Amino acid sequence: MINTLQSELLYLDIKVNAHLLGRLFIEPIGQAADNFLVQIFNFLQNNISNGTIGCVSKGAKFFIFFPELYSSFSVDRLRSVELDWSSDIKNSFQQYCVSRGATSITIPCPLGQNAIRDLDLTAKEQIAFVGLINDASNGAVLPRIVVFTSHWGASTFGGPLVGRIYKGTDLILHISALPTKSTNRPVETCSIEEIGTIASGCNLNLRQRDVLLDVFPDSPSSASVNYWDVMKVMNIVLAIKSSGSLLFRQEKYHMALYRFGKAIRYVNAACSFYRPNKDLEAKYLSVVLSCILNSAACKIKLKDFSGALEDCNEAMELDPSNPKAYYRRGQAYHGKLCYERSLFDLFTALRLAPHDRAIKNEIAAVTGAIQVYKKKKMRTQPANSQE
Repeated sequence: MINTLQSELLYLDIKVNAHLLGRLFIEPIGQAADNFLVQIFNFLQNNISNGTIGCVSKGAKFFIFFPELYSSFSVDRLRSVELDWSSDIKNSFQQYCVSRGATSITIPCPLGQNAIRDLDLTAKEQIAFVGLINDASNGAVLPRIVVFTSHWGASTFGGPLVGRIYKGTDLILHISALPTKSTNRPVETCSIEEIGTIASGCNLNLRQRDVLLDVFPDSPSSASVNYWDVMKVMNIVLAIKSSGSLLFRQEKYHMALYRFGKAIRYVNAACSFYRPNKDLEAKYLSVVLSCILNSAACKIKLKDFSGALEDCNEAMELDPSNPKAYYRRGQAYHGKLCYERSLFDLFTALRLAPHDRAIKNEIAAVTGAIQVYKKKKMRTQPANSQE
């Protein structure tokens, strides 16, 4: 995919733990020379190398920090994602400005409501604008970057709007929905692996194809859906599930995991409105079972083997004779190095699905791991006996 705009794009590569979530693109508004966001990116690109941005917290607010640079994001899920900076970065920026003869920062005036309305007509994704917040009226202080998750947030913003999300709105929404600990910090660690610019006419260097089948709110209660319309609800659930499947194939396991859980939430919401008949109940059960097992597959990829075991046990409660449930649980036990339990489940799966090649391959892998373990143990026995 090529940058077809006349201006350059700014980008950030976002990761969750060690896995790439995707690339967020920001389209600057106005001329690059007059756009302070472009200047900030140039400063960071030129003066901060090998910096890792990490993400840490959420609730009403969602905070992200840079482990090495000690900077932070904060996110209001209903309004915006805000990037703040550490004292070290601010001081570095101040020295940068002073060295160029600037003792204070002047940010352009904010765009008016007509400009926002006009921008909506051409926005690639109809959600997020980017603004700047100046921390002080005096001094060369690095402004905070704020990404709005709604037009309402942008329209009530008192500062300058300097860009809009060109591609990657789903990444912002995904980060704001990550599960958190009791401290309001996400269970997973998010990070920004790389920032940069892409000139007009150059390749966007997307590592994976975008997935935008799931365009529905995180919470089913926020969706404009008639839950009595059975076919429409089913189509929504299948779209969310399909989005998860595509993300899984793209190795975006965290995003896929979230989609499978979201699909189940929509099924639960539908069932809270009415009691489905036997045919519809069977269809919902099939989708939920598939999402649970897909969730287990994501957790296995993420090496969350205990979480995968919980999913598999839940799937077995719904369908005690499901071969994939035994197969996934066998994989999870393999990951936990519980070889005997793994083989027991895998042979049970093979008995239920005797022609499944994936099950046979997993049995071979576990058997091989056992042989390696036995050989390693034999090599250490003489040394142990001498002791």
